[in-house]
Amino acid sequence: MKFKVKNLHIRAGGFVVAVLNVADAVELDVYPGDRISVSGNGKKINAIVDTTHQDKVVPPGSIGLFEELRKRIHGKKKIVNVMPAQQPLSVDYIRKKLKGKTLSTEEIQEIVKDIAHNKLSKIELTYFVAGGYIHNFSTRETYDLTRAMFETGEVLKLRSKVVVDKHCLSGDVPVIVRNTGNVKV
Repeated sequence: MKFKVKNLHIRAGGFVVAVLNVADAVELDVYPGDRISVSGNGKKINAIVDTTHQDKVVPPGSIGLFEELRKRIHGKKKIVNVMPAQQPLSVDYIRKKLKGKTLSTEEIQEIVKDIAHNKLSKIELTYFVAGGYIHNFSTRETYDLTRAMFETGEVLKLRSKVVVDKHCLSGDVPVIVRNTGNVKV
């Protein structure tokens, strides 16, 4: 379906969000939290759906773009194509952890990759944390999670050969950890 673009001048904190009028969402058979594919300006971006009943906010036939989506796709486009999209595979893996099952290395890597690229909603992130809290991560899952975070994130290259970090146990006994740069994972 084609929609007229409306810039909402709202940021979602890194998440890619689009707002549809409820009438249009019903026609597309999408609901808040679902994913849609927004195409325009030679780009195709998946976004998390939010809806409104307020025609003043987003009238029928229009799509409201949060700043993150507008910057990635809008350009000078006034019309975009919208269709339902699949949720990321990592959502299925998060459900798996919530059910108490162990995640594979590949499943954890997929979750961390989607987190790093803001493909998961805050609720999905919360479920992932809750799954680990309720069912505990195994030693292997903890290793895989740490490794995936290291491989996905930015790595600081420190100029100093000595790095010191201070921690306190029980709130009163300082423990000094010294790293001479020879640490292996």
